[in-house]
Amino acid sequence: METNRHKRPQVSVDEQFEDAPVPTILPIYPSQGLFVLVFAGDGNRFVKLFKRTWRKIPKQERDLLLEQWKAERDFHSAHNPNMKWPRIALRKTHHVFDRSQAQRRISFGSTSSIDITFYAPTFAIMPDDVFCIVIAHELAHRVMRLEDPKLKPPRGLGKVYRAHEDKVNKRIGNWGLDPEATER
Repeated sequence: METNRHKRPQVSVDEQFEDAPVPTILPIYPSQGLFVLVFAGDGNRFVKLFKRTWRKIPKQERDLLLEQWKAERDFHSAHNPNMKWPRIALRKTHHVFDRSQAQRRISFGSTSSIDITFYAPTFAIMPDDVFCIVIAHELAHRVMRLEDPKLKPPRGLGKVYRAHEDKVNKRIGNWGLDPEATER
């Protein structure tokens, strides 16, 4: 850890966060069953940006997501009635990935449509408009998977992966967001 001339330790953004053992559950659109599980980070800012992004998605595609999430919620609630579905989370780490992998990610999801995790330390330093693109990107993956259930996200970083990500970026471009803004 470096210190500046005032002898205050310089702490990396990553070191400012720890996942809480139990998340705070914040409503996004409770009537639609949308909540965020906040393990770390600014949950209120996340809710504001998720809402801003959600409104840009065409109603037909939002309805597709909501219909699938309701089906998942109905199926899983018999086993775990207190769990919020979909599982949208803001946290420092994710139980599936080891710490080194999670720290290199901005967001990730499972192959299902219901798990989306956003990385709190990156979110904390990211401009609002850019983070809206990240949210839209993850939601576009889910819409595309629901439109074509045979679609599997490609592994690796080759041509097939790039072609898939280009389709996702085209989709969010159609929603009025600039996917290139994340590269600037």
